[in-house]
Amino acid sequence: MFEGLKEVVLELGASVGFEKAALELKLDDEDQVPFAYLESSYASILVWPISQLSPEKLVKHAVLAERILDEKLTGRESSGVVIDGYVIIALDRYYEDLKSVVLEIEQNTRLCRKHIVWFDAPGWARLERVTTLGITQATNLSEIESLPTLDHEAQMLMDELESTPPRALARAHDTWSAQ
Repeated sequence: MFEGLKEVVLELGASVGFEKAALELKLDDEDQVPFAYLESSYASILVWPISQLSPEKLVKHAVLAERILDEKLTGRESSGVVIDGYVIIALDRYYEDLKSVVLEIEQNTRLCRKHIVWFDAPGWARLERVTTLGITQATNLSEIESLPTLDHEAQMLMDELESTPPRALARAHDTWSAQ
């Protein structure tokens, strides 16, 4: 199950410049997990799978994974380049009783972004929320045959946006005062 997730993350990551990288960890036996680590020129991703959860175990592993990634980021940033960090915590299944803990962990952006995904029958739920994996390759403008065109009304609005000072534009389009 977790091997499948690592393959998907490696594939998605490769499409946006990530490569699997070495990360040696010295952990207690109870903290050992089959993790994966990826790097690009702009970010690092740590995939941290865990199962048989309690709220305490989830928080413990979230903090552990965050600290491990932060240590790696600190080393990569020593040259003065800022590197983004993403921890993907992978759960073996959905845990209804952990909903509030999952939300709290994901909203805490201390040191790095944290995303929690879980295995669901068709695949990995919420993997599309991992922002750095959702970035697609930019299309070269020379490859675009034609730029989209605006209809007359839209073009008039664009012209007005470009030529009218902000306050005058706001007054001209104020729909609240008329009510």
